[in-house]
Amino acid sequence: MVFANSDKTTYSENIVYLQPDGKSYLLHRTMRTDWPRYDFHVDKQQPLDDFYFISPNEFEWDDASSETTNILKFNSGDYVVIYPGQFSTEVTVNDTGIHRFNSWDGVKRSDGLFGIWNTPNDFKSFIYVWVVPENIEILSYKSNREGEWVKRHNAITFFATDTNNLTFEITYRQRDRDMDGVVDNIDQCPETAAGIKVDATGCEVDTDKDGVIDSKDQCPNSLVGAKVDTVGCELDSDKDGVADSKDQCPNTSVGAKVNAAGCEL
Repeated sequence: MVFANSDKTTYSENIVYLQPDGKSYLLHRTMRTDWPRYDFHVDKQQPLDDFYFISPNEFEWDDASSETTNILKFNSGDYVVIYPGQFSTEVTVNDTGIHRFNSWDGVKRSDGLFGIWNTPNDFKSFIYVWVVPENIEILSYKSNREGEWVKRHNAITFFATDTNNLTFEITYRQRDRDMDGVVDNIDQCPETAAGIKVDATGCEVDTDKDGVIDSKDQCPNSLVGAKVDTVGCELDSDKDGVADSKDQCPNTSVGAKVNAAGCEL
């Protein structure tokens, strides 16, 4: 949020760098005005130490005069800030994994201002950008104000002039390229074949925990701890037809007939 103290022109550029988790972000905000000074308000939970970059470097940090915001006070009409944040109520996720971002909480101020606003005048120029990582796919985007949307690579940009009280709604999802139900940024096996059951890490399931995945396991119910071969079956070191775990005579001569315990008849 921003507060101005005289009727001058305002040019605002806002770049949101969404992080792979789909909820964390880095915000790069630039204001260019012909005002002699400017006050920039941030959420009360945003401490000064969280800022990555502040320009100009001469400013006053006011965390006392407002109950709801902290204020960066600049003796300049231009400023640039970069700081991290985390979406909370702004983002909801449905049961199909689609994220819906809504920039406005639906509450208007007592003076009628809402969303992203400027006072006492409108934004002469307003730019709003989302840059998303490779694991995020943007599905839709819209604003309550007239403007031009431009999509380039992994970024969407909204351009508007002579505007105020802006809200944005953006839907997106984390990519799951192999369609196994585990999103790419936590998928340790990102190229699983279609239809294969996977665990929480996106890797094929090994039900009997013998080190051989189910799709290749010819003996899917091996005993816990049993040594198995490359197809998941228990070893039979002396090749007598009795698995080592049950073989009471593990060194039977080759070709000897044995009983159920693996001992020669």
